[in-house]
Amino acid sequence: MTRIMDDISTLVAPGSDPAVEEEGSHEDHNSPARVLVLEDEDLVARSIERVLKKQGYEVQIANAPGEALSKFRIHSFDAVVSDINLPGMSGIDFLREIRNTSTEVPVLLITGRPTVDTAVEAVELGAFLYLTKPFRSEELRVAVSKAIGHGRMARMRNEAQRVAESLGFVSGNAELSEQFDRAMQSLWVAYQPIIDRNWTVIGYEALLRCDETTLRDPRRFLATADQLGKADELLARLRDTVLAPVMNRHGALLFMNVHPSQFGSELLLATDDDFSRAARRIVLEMSEQHHMSDGASADHTIAELKARGFRLAVDDMGAGYSGLTTFAQIGPDFIKLDGALVRDAGKHWQKQRVIGGVCNIAHELGMEVIAEAVEKQSEFEMLRGLGCDYFQGYFVGRPEPLP
Repeated sequence: MTRIMDDISTLVAPGSDPAVEEEGSHEDHNSPARVLVLEDEDLVARSIERVLKKQGYEVQIANAPGEALSKFRIHSFDAVVSDINLPGMSGIDFLREIRNTSTEVPVLLITGRPTVDTAVEAVELGAFLYLTKPFRSEELRVAVSKAIGHGRMARMRNEAQRVAESLGFVSGNAELSEQFDRAMQSLWVAYQPIIDRNWTVIGYEALLRCDETTLRDPRRFLATADQLGKADELLARLRDTVLAPVMNRHGALLFMNVHPSQFGSELLLATDDDFSRAARRIVLEMSEQHHMSDGASADHTIAELKARGFRLAVDDMGAGYSGLTTFAQIGPDFIKLDGALVRDAGKHWQKQRVIGGVCNIAHELGMEVIAEAVEKQSEFEMLRGLGCDYFQGYFVGRPEPLP
């Protein structure tokens, strides 16, 4: 306790905190940010409160999960800081209750007894950060500042989306349709290599590219096609475009992003063209952040795709809130670790524990793990040591056309 108190309650250094300013603090907004702190040890709770109040935040303290949930349901919070080891309900269960209400509010979990299981669960449920005691006041301030900025940006995006929908500017509007048509006219495909532990190329991910600036993000491109009811049009174009360059690459696999709505498409289940005949070399990727709406229909489609030889991958593992429940429904052949989890993992042992834990679980279930966003030799070596099977990122190769 003494060591924890020494580190948490260390006097904040005078002057501004450059790290906080860089991330954008609450001072950029008209009203002070409100933070909920759940901590059963009163001395620790008050120390955290002092640190955060010095940053100008409004802080509410709860010493029990039930009290914190009551406050959360009554008030609006920009961030939540919660201990994991609590009486009556764990911090993980508390986070799960919050996620049942809101996926926007960032939650920071803290613990003095970290375990792989709790770290994995924290990532599954979308915890913003997983801090271990003892930590210094500066770490807490920077983490909370980042969380507040992240949460406010998420709310602004969602609010803008709601306003656009209420005004009829989203679904089926002419402007979005024009953007999609321009994207389709300038569509081309870049291929990013994926290597194994011995630096052998085992496949390429096909990445959509176009000259339409509003749809340069491939996932937004896919979502827009679905939104406009043109998912099959895009899928038909991709089937005719993405395959040939990879088929000449000595048995390399083709990784291809598919929107959940496209899994039920007759085009994907067709049996009389080159795409379907190459099924055993095609890996269909679905983001962890998406869910399939019709469970029974999705299960049938997935079973049929597997029977025809297609392999499946869950993309962005660690970025969304569906977590390991996605595995039960899809039973993927590959798991792709999200770049946010991989990036700077060498500096954070917590991330390393999560990555190692995910690799262990995946291997027990007969799945293989692909680490995305690998940008350095040191990251490659570390991830290989943690159990990752394959690697993708700028260090391996940048996306580019294949002849």
